This record gives sequence, structure tokens and C-alpha cells, in this order.
Amino acid sequence: MKTIQECLAHNLRTLRAAKEMSQSQVSEATDIAIASIKLIETQKRWPELETINKLAKLYGVSSIKLFQAPKT
Repeated sequence: MKTIQECLAHNLRTLRAAKEMSQSQVSEATDIAIASIKLIETQKRWPELETINKLAKLYGVSSIKLFQAPKT
């Protein structure tokens, strides 16, 4: 079973890949530091609520969707 943080990191990487965006592009589009993007995607930092909302908006999903376990 995956942790919430593992689900978040996996979903962010998957959504970013689906949009064919680099971490740098995500950083520019959301005004989130690239270092933060990298740390969140590698489970080394827990994001602020504002960051979660910015990422959800960029990817066109609800904030809740970012935390859902991937379908296997």
C-alpha cells in the first residue's frame, strides 16, 4: 500500500509527463520554485496547500485527485 506522499509524487510525475512538461516548465507556469517541484516529486518535501492548488489547476484536476492511489 502506498502512502499519501507516494501517491502525490507519482500522480504529479504522471500528470506532468502526460502534459509533456519539464519540471522547469511547471515551475514557470505555477510560480513554484523548481527546487520545490523536484523535492515534492521525490517525496522529500510536503507541499503547502497553495502549492497543491496551483498544481491541480495546472493539470486540470481536483486537489483530491492528486492524492488518490493510482489504479492498478
